[in-house]
Amino acid sequence: MGKRSSFERREADYYPTLDPRAVLPILRFLPPGTLFSEPCCGLGHLVRHLEAQGLICVHMSDIQLGQDAREYVSPVAVITNPPWSRGLLHELIVWWAMTAPETWLLMDASWAQTRQATPYLSLCTDIVALGRQKWIADSRHTGLDDCAWYRFVARPDGPIRFWPRS
Repeated sequence: MGKRSSFERREADYYPTLDPRAVLPILRFLPPGTLFSEPCCGLGHLVRHLEAQGLICVHMSDIQLGQDAREYVSPVAVITNPPWSRGLLHELIVWWAMTAPETWLLMDASWAQTRQATPYLSLCTDIVALGRQKWIADSRHTGLDDCAWYRFVARPDGPIRFWPRS
């Protein structure tokens, strides 16, 4: 997974959020008791990490479980590690920005620096730096790309805020 590797991508772009520390940077925005949906849940790693921090999952689904994320309308915040395939990713950004109160997506940090991101950045409010993640359980290595959490809403209230790693 990544732009600097020649590895074949996994089916359905499945790269689980293995490290529970991946959720720590966004907890300042999502207090305990926050209700959320995870429409790209895979085996539920991200849900377990968020619930361990006091958030409450009200819905989890995945394409492998028969629910297409492009059809799910969430009444609460969407928090997910979506497929990074650009066509699908961009569809999901627009869909959830327009249908969910807020959306937090775990994506490659460099996405915001690309021309293809330009039409979608108008929906982005926050970028929270995360660093590299380990995506493959039996690997000794992290991924090659830095990651970030991106928050999207239908009507942002100002310029994008960048939150560096702490």
